[in-house]
Amino acid sequence: MHAILALSALHLQCSSDDAQRTAKYREPAIQNYDLALSQLQLLVVEIDEANCGSVLAAATLLGFFSSVYASFEEDDSRILTVFWSNHQLLRGVPTIIEHTAPYFSEIKLAAIVKPKPWDHVPIPAGFQHGMDILRVNISAFGGGDESKNEIYLKAVQMLQENVKAEIANPQHITISYMFLPAADRRYMGLVAARDQMALVILAHYAVILHRQRHRWWMGD
Repeated sequence: MHAILALSALHLQCSSDDAQRTAKYREPAIQNYDLALSQLQLLVVEIDEANCGSVLAAATLLGFFSSVYASFEEDDSRILTVFWSNHQLLRGVPTIIEHTAPYFSEIKLAAIVKPKPWDHVPIPAGFQHGMDILRVNISAFGGGDESKNEIYLKAVQMLQENVKAEIANPQHITISYMFLPAADRRYMGLVAARDQMALVILAHYAVILHRQRHRWWMGD
């Protein structure tokens, strides 16, 4: 409920042209976000059949909240901090789904977090060309650090999977976020540290996010 209230307040803030009204909703939005996050952190350590639906819903809603709030940042570099926060917030979702497998089909959110398979989907030629160039550049400019190069290449592979998943699930409202929980923690650590190659790879993720620009929580 706190996650719903947080996102609702933020929606009211974004949809109002009145400066006073906009300021009115910011504080309750942040307060409810903090309350939701603090309670979510307590729940994730002990997920069971009774609370797993709430945990999944809250994590998803707070991920949307974090994306919207990034648009209020005057410092563009803060976007990277938001990506890191969303990764931390959403990376447990696959674990939750795996943990709740015996009764997952009974959860009302099952249809949202279990998209159609995408193995058969071809990668668009333009995006594939971009991924091929990325791989060449990683090989040429990766600095000879094989462990780092492996992290880069794994992130590129995840981008390809995200593109295919989105093509197979055009109406799926959360599929664009697939890269964030699936990304290797070491890769996201490189992003947080402003590693140049990691940032170049992340820039390609913007192509995926751009397809969601019609959603109010994503925008430009």
